[in-house]
Amino acid sequence: MPDLSTSQDRKDQVPAHGLLEPLPIPSQAWEIVTMDFVEGLPQYDRFNAILVVVDKFTKYEHIIPTHHPFTTLQTTHIYMNQVYKLHGLPKAIYLIEIGYSQVLCGSSCLGYRILS
Repeated sequence: MPDLSTSQDRKDQVPAHGLLEPLPIPSQAWEIVTMDFVEGLPQYDRFNAILVVVDKFTKYEHIIPTHHPFTTLQTTHIYMNQVYKLHGLPKAIYLIEIGYSQVLCGSSCLGYRILS
């Protein structure tokens, strides 16, 4: 029988989350954007997920169909081809982790980032 005492005595290895702080207020369009994935959609053509990119100044958004699983490289190519070519490079991109943040604090997390 395996010794379970070491795994039970170990402290949680996940660092504690910091305080929630509002995102900075941008001074112009496409200076700060947020990105989020909507997954678990029914298959349409070859797409089953959506990448949503929102400008925090104008609230304008790009809704881009994609497919799961996706990699960082695929996401970068999608962003460059669909958003960067129109608006340039923002000062900051915040990735909203819906699966985690909605469980943590519901939709009120959409305007906040977690500081460590």
